[in-house]
Amino acid sequence: MTLARFAVSEEAKSVGVGALVPWLGPNAPIGNRAALTALVWRRYVPKEYRDGYSFRSIAKRCGSSRSTLQRAAQWLDAEAEGVELRGLRRLEETAMPHGVCGAMAMQT
Repeated sequence: MTLARFAVSEEAKSVGVGALVPWLGPNAPIGNRAALTALVWRRYVPKEYRDGYSFRSIAKRCGSSRSTLQRAAQWLDAEAEGVELRGLRRLEETAMPHGVCGAMAMQT
């Protein structure tokens, strides 16, 4: 999730999203893989580039209802926050001994 979240290029972000969808799929509250992919993109695309990622647009494109997509997006947000936090902690643990995250250590 950290690659999908922090990648600068669309290509790198695409790799992160592509890895997340199969990983999230078995536990996702929505079985429509295209809709899940669109929701992951919706979460990680900057707001100014979200044209086409509204619930209405995704519902029309993927054949799911908006309410189903909204519930799935809430689940995704909760799932992603936990995994991202664990990923950041792991990166911190790895980077701090090398002096890369010294500023982060002072904030905690």
